Amino acid sequence: MIITGCKNEESLKHKIGFSQCISKDDWRKAMDHEMEVEASLYEDIDLTIFQGNEDVELQKSQIEFMIDNEFDVIIVSPR
Repeated sequence: MIITGCKNEESLKHKIGFSQCISKDDWRKAMDHEMEVEASLYEDIDLTIFQGNEDVELQKSQIEFMIDNEFDVIIVSPR
């Protein structure tokens, strides 16, 4: 006997958003890379990194976007 089930993969994903304030220096680039590597180890994690480029208004709009799009976790490295 074979039993199968249906599951909605989309609903099982956890959306994580990260607004990075500065992306120019090597330390910040390494931070982004490490987060991407760690998130890639888990099928249920969908990580999106937003670059704030030292712009407070851009970061605010990124945070609003993540809220509007119901991200499960929002990480902010503020300017």
